[in-house]
Amino acid sequence: MEWYKVAFGEIYPLVYPHRDDDEALRVAASLIPLLDGRTPLLDVACGNGRYLRAFQTAGRDVYGVDLSAYLLADAVATRSLRGRVVIGDMRMLPFRDECAGAVVNMFTSFGYFETDLDNVRVMQEIARVLAIGGRFLMDFLNATVLERELAMGKPTVRREGDVVIEEHREITDEGRVLSKRVRVTGARKEPIDYSERLRLYRHEELVAMAEASGLSPLALYGDYDLAAFDARHSPRVLLLCEKPRSSA
Repeated sequence: MEWYKVAFGEIYPLVYPHRDDDEALRVAASLIPLLDGRTPLLDVACGNGRYLRAFQTAGRDVYGVDLSAYLLADAVATRSLRGRVVIGDMRMLPFRDECAGAVVNMFTSFGYFETDLDNVRVMQEIARVLAIGGRFLMDFLNATVLERELAMGKPTVRREGDVVIEEHREITDEGRVLSKRVRVTGARKEPIDYSERLRLYRHEELVAMAEASGLSPLALYGDYDLAAFDARHSPRVLLLCEKPRSSA
């Protein structure tokens, strides 16, 4: 089974309990001006809908897609999101051409697939469903900073209530892949073990992929406060693009 089908199932709220609605509200408030009022807004890989709720609270007309039926069930527990989320593979988005005024892809929800071709297909699909003049915002980790941190760090062990999460992260494949082995104990009788594999893209690669998909990069930011991107120090890569008329 693909790693993301395990990681984004029932185990997700145990491993990532700190990713909550309050954080999403703060982030959404910062990012909304970048989308320049474009609507409707589509969240690709929306998970349990925390960013959808945040953007909706700010008055946006929102829709979401995710592969995890488990996380989407959590999303539709919010009445206002019922009928606004759909299960689907982001390599084949279940939406018509140019239907979205804005698209977001949050919290490093990219690079899940083993081949570059499949990851490029995600970017191409986003470009397809984005309206002319629409904006796309990608939120990805900064691989350069991560590589430096892992070179100095050790495996992490943390406790969330009665649950213990052990994470062993390393960069493999000549700097191209982030591999993470996770063990969760305490939540069930038997430990849960799984591995994650994320294709690491540097900021210049993301820009090139966007351009090759018919999108025009507008800006790069380094964090949720929209500081200028610094490849050596920024924790995030926030890439803002627009779909130009020439791509129609």
